[in-house]
Amino acid sequence: MLQYRATDILLELIELTHERIDEVRCQVAYYRVSVYKGETADQISTKLGQLERVSTIFGDDYLLDAFSDYSALEEANGQHCAPGECSFTRRVTTLLHSLELHLARIYRSLMNHSFTRDAAELAEALKNARQDVLALCHTGSRQWSFFQSFE
Repeated sequence: MLQYRATDILLELIELTHERIDEVRCQVAYYRVSVYKGETADQISTKLGQLERVSTIFGDDYLLDAFSDYSALEEANGQHCAPGECSFTRRVTTLLHSLELHLARIYRSLMNHSFTRDAAELAEALKNARQDVLALCHTGSRQWSFFQSFE
C-alpha cells in the first residue's frame, strides 16, 4: 500500500462522495418523470447504501446521523409530506442536502487543520470498506486508481 496522508484520503473521499451525490440527484430527477419508478428507486437506494457505508470512513457522527434521519423519515412513511409530494424524493433530497452540508463542514475543518483522523486508522477503515468505495468509482478513473492501492 502506498503511504498517503489522512488529509489526502479524506479529500479524495469528499470529491468522490460529491460526484455520486450529483449522480443521485440526476437519478431523482429521472425518478420524478419516469414510469419505471421501482427500478429507479432501487438504483437510488443501492447508491445511498454505498454512500452510507463509505461515510463511516470519515468517522464523523453528524454525517452518519444524516442517514439515521433518512431511515427515520422512511419509517414515518410520508406522514410529514404535503399532499401530492412524494415522500421518497423528499427523503432523498433532504439526505443529499444534509450530506453536502456535513461534507462542506469536514472540508473546512480539513483546510483549517482542525479535523484530525489517524492515518493508520483511516487506512484500515478504508480497507474494510474498499469494495464499497470502488463500487462508487468509475472503473479506470483517477479515483479508482487511488483507492485501488488500498489492498
